[in-house]
Amino acid sequence: MSIRKLLLILLLGVCLITVIINSSIFASLTDRYFLDYLDKAYEKHLEQISTYLSSALTSKDLNYDKLEAELETHLLDPIVRIRVFKDDTLLADVETIANIPSGNMNGRMNMRMPFRRVSTETTTDVFEIKNDNEIIGTVYITRFEDYDSSIIANMFRSTLFINSLISIGIAMLISVFIALITSRKISTDLRYTSNLATEIQQGKVVKAKNTKIKEINNLRNSLEDLSVKLKLKQKAKKELLDQLIHETRTPLTVLNSHFEAIEDGIVESNHEEIEVLKSQVENLTFLISNLNRIIEDDDSAADLKIEEVEINKLIKQIVNGLKNQFENKKILLTIDNDDDITILTDKYKFTQILFNLLTNAYKYTEPDKKVNISYRIENDKFVLEVKDQGKGIREGELNKIFNAYYRGLNETEQGEGIGLYIVKENVEILGGEVKVRSKVGEGSVFTVFLPIKP
Repeated sequence: MSIRKLLLILLLGVCLITVIINSSIFASLTDRYFLDYLDKAYEKHLEQISTYLSSALTSKDLNYDKLEAELETHLLDPIVRIRVFKDDTLLADVETIANIPSGNMNGRMNMRMPFRRVSTETTTDVFEIKNDNEIIGTVYITRFEDYDSSIIANMFRSTLFINSLISIGIAMLISVFIALITSRKISTDLRYTSNLATEIQQGKVVKAKNTKIKEINNLRNSLEDLSVKLKLKQKAKKELLDQLIHETRTPLTVLNSHFEAIEDGIVESNHEEIEVLKSQVENLTFLISNLNRIIEDDDSAADLKIEEVEINKLIKQIVNGLKNQFENKKILLTIDNDDDITILTDKYKFTQILFNLLTNAYKYTEPDKKVNISYRIENDKFVLEVKDQGKGIREGELNKIFNAYYRGLNETEQGEGIGLYIVKENVEILGGEVKVRSKVGEGSVFTVFLPIKP
């Protein structure tokens, strides 16, 4: 069963139950108040009849036709017969056959009210007519024994029942209309969300539209974030793989040239030369280790390798890898200090952070300008700063540059806008934060705060 049919059935069921309960309660209360009304109406008729007869029976010109005509006006349900006596003499006797349920009338009423049988039992109330405490007549009023079984009460219930059915029908039609619109909206939103998941499966980066349904909106945002992260992981791995492959050439070239020099007798195989070779082997081992993680690690954020990292040594390795690139563009890349600082962190994540910050600085810094790296310990935090003399960032864009695929206004440089996103992701994974301050035309300063111990 589709969710649209399920929602439709659910909404109609709730509506039907609600309307039936409300109609039942309303009918019960209305019926009770109506019976109270009939009782008060009967009492009022008795009072009117008593007042009229008290006046009529003391009148010298009593007109019997007029008396019966006046009494006939009170032959209203539940009253079916009125008889007036004076000194055992019948003065008037009026009744209405229509108000006494006969066999045929019972049949017609039972057709209209199949759930209730109309009672034909009657009772007679006897009242004395007095004038100055003197009994001047007696009135016999025949009525239905129970107001609840009177014709007017049953007609009222019949009308109320029919109107309730009409109300239920109207409510159901309105509910069907609302349910169709609601279910269609939800169904459309879910189909769209399903299509987003399919596009993510195909490797696309999706941009979800907002919907008024909070839960579906949250699901779409999660899918959108997932698509970005999957795409970023794919691209980041490829870019870093290209970078590492390129960087492996340097230690291999150094090793090869030194071995050839030793073989040719140009360089002596002494302790100092061995240390140089060992240093290049360590660099190569580090690069291959990172390359292995790219191939095997599908969730590097969840599998951090925390170890002691010699910051000065690692920064020099990264700078040496980018040095030629900066020199070719005539950008001076410097390190402010040479302090020996060791922190517990993930060397691979830290390398990505600094590499992307330097790549970003390189991209936006003009020739003959400077990019500077500095680091320090401050308030039990390790602080890394990368300062450039580039174009700078507009104030309105400072809170957007860490978003994936964001590119600034009037962007002319190549790139996909994921470098700073990777920086922010890695910094947060390591339990730190990254800040930026910038001024257009003067450059930017990116500051990374990392815990000394995780």
